[in-house]
Amino acid sequence: MARRFLFPRPGTTCSAEAGNVLDVPEAAFRTRSAWHALSFRCEVDTDATTILSLSFRVGATIARDQWARLGLPADD
Repeated sequence: MARRFLFPRPGTTCSAEAGNVLDVPEAAFRTRSAWHALSFRCEVDTDATTILSLSFRVGATIARDQWARLGLPADD
């Protein structure tokens, strides 16, 4: 099974709005052969034990020549 990563791109910030909403506009995830852009927003209850809402958008495949600039590992 291929390793898969999910993290904000270096140089971007994740903010917790009102303490219980995580908004990540620029993240990435890895498939076997490529990195893909991702953004998501997750809201949890005040105890952070239940997800109240989750939305995400899978973006374009990130060109391999951009991986290093974006800090994405090229572990083949």
